[in-house]
Amino acid sequence: MIRRFAIFLFVVMTLAYGLSFMANRTPHTGDEVVVLTDRLFEFGAVSFVHGTVQDDPLFACVARGDVLSPEQSDTYRQAYQAALLDRRALFVRLDADLRLETDYCMDLGNNVGRRGIGGRHDQHDLSAQANLRDLVANLAGIETVLPLKRALLANDILKDLTDLMVHMAPAIHSVGTPGEADLSGLPKTVAAPYAAFYDGAKRAQFAAVNSPTYWQGVAQMQAGYAQIVQWVEAQLGLHNGPALHALSGRWLSLQTVAPRLSGTSPSAAHRAENIGVCAL
Repeated sequence: MIRRFAIFLFVVMTLAYGLSFMANRTPHTGDEVVVLTDRLFEFGAVSFVHGTVQDDPLFACVARGDVLSPEQSDTYRQAYQAALLDRRALFVRLDADLRLETDYCMDLGNNVGRRGIGGRHDQHDLSAQANLRDLVANLAGIETVLPLKRALLANDILKDLTDLMVHMAPAIHSVGTPGEADLSGLPKTVAAPYAAFYDGAKRAQFAAVNSPTYWQGVAQMQAGYAQIVQWVEAQLGLHNGPALHALSGRWLSLQTVAPRLSGTSPSAAHRAENIGVCAL
């Protein structure tokens, strides 16, 4: 019985490895990165959180792409923040880099006409910054460790890469305060695209939702993020070959605890095509 189970387990693991090898042996193309960046943004900004809110007309307007007025945007962002708070325990379990803060920057004006970010919450800017710094540190150390450790580090790096967007995409729909990208100690090759990513997110965060200024910020954010993805995949390719990629996965693979996304997933680009206004 034990022998049969061992043989069965070996066959299953071999099959799983073979399937992963075929799926993850090459990096994404530039076109794939652009499409999946768009889909990951939409997942983080709309799909994941909106799926927990029922029958809210403002949420429906945003999902369609309707432009919200400044007043509607303030109401929406406060409701969105409440939805995030309801799932805080889940977010803490999913990301070790999540940074919880209480009454953050209460001396600064926020994007809903008040001050600071009250209560206990995920401070998205700090969480994303922690993801990026872990990613950079692990990339710096990957060339000095044995192959199995390189696969494990690659998996951590790719999860941090996904979490970077999953923190900042919902941030632009939530309550936020002004900020600047902390570029200290970052390699030049990632500092510039990260600054574009972060600054674009802030631009969208302080604009009426689905307005032209919002979409300009989102476009800048996505362009910066796509550059980071391509940089990370290129760096991993210098040290990990197809065999290790079968273990670690690649960006947005099953091994990295990422959402299942493809070209047919909900798209921010499609939402941007709507030119209607939210008639509430």
